[in-house]
Amino acid sequence: MKAELTILIVWFEETNPDKIACFEENRKSLIEYNPGVNVITIMNPFDNLREAWLSTDLAIYLWYKENCDNLQSERYLLLEWDCWCNMNLKEYYKHVWDCDVVASSVVYPERDDWPWFNSIINLPVKARMFATGVVPFCGILVSEKAMKAICEEIIKPIYRGMIGELRFGTIAAMLGFDPVPNPVCSRTITWKLPVPFSNIHKGLHHPRKTLSSPYIIDTIEGLLNLDKHKIPKIIHQTWKDNSPPDYLRSLSETWKVFHQDWTYILWTDAMNHEFIKRYFPAFLLQFESYPYDIQRVDAVRYFILYKIGGLFIDIDFECFESIYPLINDAECVFSLEPIEHCEQYNKEKIIGTAFMACAPGNNFFKVVCNSLLADYAWGHKTFSYILSTTGAFALTDMYDKYERKEEVKLLPSDIVYPFTADEAQLVAAGTLTDELQEKIQDAYAVHHFLRQWN
Repeated sequence: MKAELTILIVWFEETNPDKIACFEENRKSLIEYNPGVNVITIMNPFDNLREAWLSTDLAIYLWYKENCDNLQSERYLLLEWDCWCNMNLKEYYKHVWDCDVVASSVVYPERDDWPWFNSIINLPVKARMFATGVVPFCGILVSEKAMKAICEEIIKPIYRGMIGELRFGTIAAMLGFDPVPNPVCSRTITWKLPVPFSNIHKGLHHPRKTLSSPYIIDTIEGLLNLDKHKIPKIIHQTWKDNSPPDYLRSLSETWKVFHQDWTYILWTDAMNHEFIKRYFPAFLLQFESYPYDIQRVDAVRYFILYKIGGLFIDIDFECFESIYPLINDAECVFSLEPIEHCEQYNKEKIIGTAFMACAPGNNFFKVVCNSLLADYAWGHKTFSYILSTTGAFALTDMYDKYERKEEVKLLPSDIVYPFTADEAQLVAAGTLTDELQEKIQDAYAVHHFLRQWN
């Protein structure tokens, strides 16, 4: 008797225990929500890492070629290892269940700007006019008829060396199985790495590459209930994972050197997401919906400082001496950015977000967090849009509207922002003039404006 569905997952030879644990959880979810469905793990056969990354589709079809005689299934769901689900997949695909090839999204060179279309020239001549991308190669539902036809073509050597999203989509279209997008995939399946995994939507989710570690909550819980009238000795920084590049790590070390009795926390993307989900769940959907990662980085630091307190500094900040004298007499501290930045953007002042400190539960940070919860505007111009929604422009506007300004201490720019962004770029390029050297003589720290989010 033919099965309605067979799930094929591509996995790698992996030694990282965290990834292995995540894969096992992902696979378990597929079994849990799809009882009776055969879930088969296929080992990627390619030793070369780049070829393995490009060839999820080939891994599946090479395996299928060897095993198809022993398979009886009306449809196959093709997945990468980092997929998790929280609903029955027949229900998930119900609108397109009878189609031969279903993808999360489908792109065409005539319509869409997709970088891999630059490699169309590498397709066989007969296939170029059918160029199609399925993005990502994950959550692909294929009928048995299409599976067999595509298999015979896709394993031919003439298609080697290109990315599977283009190879599979093009061959399917060329053989008359034009991929159809699943209308419910847009929220939960993406090619780029989004904010850390969330299960607030029902469906098939990709990518889910890590599990939240228990230590994250333990770390956060241990910092709650501190004195609400004093800025605690905690230095917060954030990076996408626990491994910043060496040049940024060296800058972080300068803060530890001059603040040896302070607690230091490097917030990863996973920690940021877990923090918002646990302590500010009403903000989670908006947090996940920001189109730019830097907006999440900007926003989460307001909430962290409001909840825990301490000093939040950008990871490209260098410390010259303890900043405790700057903040020990205040409950909320920011610094103004250089006047040149104000002139550039036609602003009276700009309050920087790269250096912020407050006591837990601070009134001004409460206003900032409430403002982010209540006000969300979409935009298109990346830099000014970010500054105006979660960045320095937004912060400055909220300060201007705040009635109790005496509660907020604003440091002059020369103390922690002695360089303009342009001057910092000169220094990064190896040009430290006497004038620039003089600017940092009395500074406690300097922001290098490396803009890691660009």
